[in-house]
Amino acid sequence: MEYRELGPGIKVSCLALGGGVFGRDCGKEETFAVIDAASDLGINFIDTADIYSRGLSEEWVGAAVRGNRERWVIATKAGVAGGEPRGKTGRRDSILRRAEESLKRLQTGTIDLYQVHHFDPETPLEETLEALDLLVKQGEVRSVGASNYSGEQLRSSLQIAQARGLTPFSTTQLQYNLFKRDCEKDQLPFCASEQVRALVYGALGRGVLTGKYDPGKDMPAGTRAFSSAAIRSDLAPSVLKAVEGLTAFAEERNQTVGCLALAWALRRKEVAALIMGVRSAGQLKANVAAVSWKLSDSDLSAIDQRVGELQNYRSFFSYGG
Repeated sequence: MEYRELGPGIKVSCLALGGGVFGRDCGKEETFAVIDAASDLGINFIDTADIYSRGLSEEWVGAAVRGNRERWVIATKAGVAGGEPRGKTGRRDSILRRAEESLKRLQTGTIDLYQVHHFDPETPLEETLEALDLLVKQGEVRSVGASNYSGEQLRSSLQIAQARGLTPFSTTQLQYNLFKRDCEKDQLPFCASEQVRALVYGALGRGVLTGKYDPGKDMPAGTRAFSSAAIRSDLAPSVLKAVEGLTAFAEERNQTVGCLALAWALRRKEVAALIMGVRSAGQLKANVAAVSWKLSDSDLSAIDQRVGELQNYRSFFSYGG
């Protein structure tokens, strides 16, 4: 396993467990099994959110790491309306209250990384940042981060934090994969210039970049595309054809297309970790092979040729984390 800096004094495995599947696609026993398998593979980072399965994800993560808490870096998020007025989730009272609730569910005294899940346009950034800074000063949070912020929103946040002496965002969570690269023009340059670390979700494109969907064939039973007409309508033949080419490229090198997608995202120095929503230990073990695959410049050129004009495909691959 490879470890990268997340924030001051915090190093994390470059692959992280995504808690969005816990309580939704994974039962309690499956969740515990995945976390145990991750530990055995050297993974020490779990990212969840208070909104995932209405808090159940946090509860199960807390129970799974109890007794071995010091081994784990735990990140969670608040800011998606959950029983609160929409557009008020960045308010001081909301952030402080929801942090306390997350601490209880996670059964911990400190959250290693506390993130604002989405930008709140109705609350001044100053108020949001002051609330986060208070959590750090109280010792309830070690570092703070943003999620789904634009480059301009990140820049404004940093300027306010510097001007007021507040704790700045040390991370930003964003979607990034072979078919969606918008952040290369916006958030990633900000990360490089300001030493903010990127946490990537969606590197496998909701499973499309595992090669499970074949051109001209029915969707496999049990997959999201099988049960969702909306997802099936987004799987254009051009997308599946491109994945077919990427699969052939990976297989020629005795790798899977899923590992190719992960290795491609990991090549960026701005990226601290890829957040993976795996449902089994087997899926997790298959993904770990990506860590040691270092793509050459000629590899990257060949990959771009296979993706072609689909770089920044804006339908299926555009969703919030």
